[in-house]
Amino acid sequence: NSLSSSHQPGTHHSPIHILHPSATTPINYKMSETLSHANTTTTTTTTAHSFIPKCTAKWFWSPSRNTFTPYDVNKNCLIESHYQKVLANSSISPIVSISLGNFAYTIDVRKFTQKNAQSRKTRRIRRVLVKWFIAGVEVSDPHTLKALADAHQDTSIATAVVEYNAHKYDFYIDEMVMYPQVDHHEHTNNDSSQNATLLPDLDVEREEIILPDDQPERVTVLKMTEQMMDSPQDTLPHDASPQQLKAVLKDITAYVALNKHQCEQLTDDCPICLYSMNTGEHTVVQICGRDHFHLECLMQCFDKHNCFLRCPMCFKTYGIRRGTMPRGTMTIQVCPDVRCSGYNCGTIVIQYRFPNGVQRKEHPNPGENYHGTSRTAYLPDNSEGRYILKMFKIAWERRLLFTVGRSVTTGEDNSVIWNGVHHKTSTHGGFSNFAFPDDTYFARVQGELNDKGVSLQKDIVYDTSTRMDTVEDDDEEH
Repeated sequence: NSLSSSHQPGTHHSPIHILHPSATTPINYKMSETLSHANTTTTTTTTAHSFIPKCTAKWFWSPSRNTFTPYDVNKNCLIESHYQKVLANSSISPIVSISLGNFAYTIDVRKFTQKNAQSRKTRRIRRVLVKWFIAGVEVSDPHTLKALADAHQDTSIATAVVEYNAHKYDFYIDEMVMYPQVDHHEHTNNDSSQNATLLPDLDVEREEIILPDDQPERVTVLKMTEQMMDSPQDTLPHDASPQQLKAVLKDITAYVALNKHQCEQLTDDCPICLYSMNTGEHTVVQICGRDHFHLECLMQCFDKHNCFLRCPMCFKTYGIRRGTMPRGTMTIQVCPDVRCSGYNCGTIVIQYRFPNGVQRKEHPNPGENYHGTSRTAYLPDNSEGRYILKMFKIAWERRLLFTVGRSVTTGEDNSVIWNGVHHKTSTHGGFSNFAFPDDTYFARVQGELNDKGVSLQKDIVYDTSTRMDTVEDDDEEH
């Protein structure tokens, strides 16, 4: 077989476009891979991988922090094969034994660890999924996947024959392009030059959809101590002059004061006091590049203690808002075998513990005792849950998740209570039981955190791959 004269290798190359969740523009890569966790593998990809594990999944071990080294092909196949068995039957032991050089190791495909059988040293491992696309369409046929992946793995060849949609193509690996093979016998038939159907060249891609690589450790403990609460913060003295306050507000918002002519052009009233802004009697400022207010009105919305402002119109936040949460601990643990209702992934378990203590000057009754508490909350261990967990951590560091006040449950004053950020305190039971499933929870809690000035400066990545479509939530909106 030979190539058609109209299709020569090297004439064009289509780059691979990969969009990272935190990026605004695609990044070009020649080859790429999909980071995955056992508990976030979709049913569709698992079915394909079970036919050809070595083609669509690669395993790596971590010799040092934040670095990963691939296993060789044979060990990769052994680990992936066992992973697929465990995925299909949870009663099978997740442990598989391998040897590297003169050392023996046990691999736990559920905990994603590699343990030295002699020294007992444990290292992290990682599974990487690979998705292939031909002409922009994801390849699902296992035989085509195997041919593409085998060709890509074999560094000794430059081309390979790949069968796709019942036609044979020459796959130029460096070019990442498939050229249709020409059947010379067909072209010797009468009128072949007019009747023969010419197949187009096909661009080949290996796409990388990078899932958050900041999964929490097996157990993480965050503390809030007296020393941390006493650490210097961006605060103003209580006797700060109006000039000082305005200077700080201008510094954090970069507001622009309008001149008399600009004020006369305004037709809207001040959104805060609802009085006209075009009379020239009061200073009018613009923030967020579009919203106008009387400066004195905006000063009323300025949190002088925390040097924090939330735009009354677009809700953009300026500065860092801090709360009054007392000392305590936040313990985070990932439980692969625990399920939140409606999700087929593991669960992030968060435990908050606050001992009894004495109220500080920022609390309702300084010097009086308060009652401590303990709370347990749950998030699915997928991109949605890990995203919200990052926001919870920021809110914890800023003392925003809890406060001291009156308990709605017991009616007691001087108690540690939630501070307006809803948590799911049960894995099953739906909305009415503060549990999952609850389809709007992530959007609501992100809004609550945004209201307190907590943001990751990007939209939440909703992960539908771990949701169970058979579960329906009939609870009313929270």
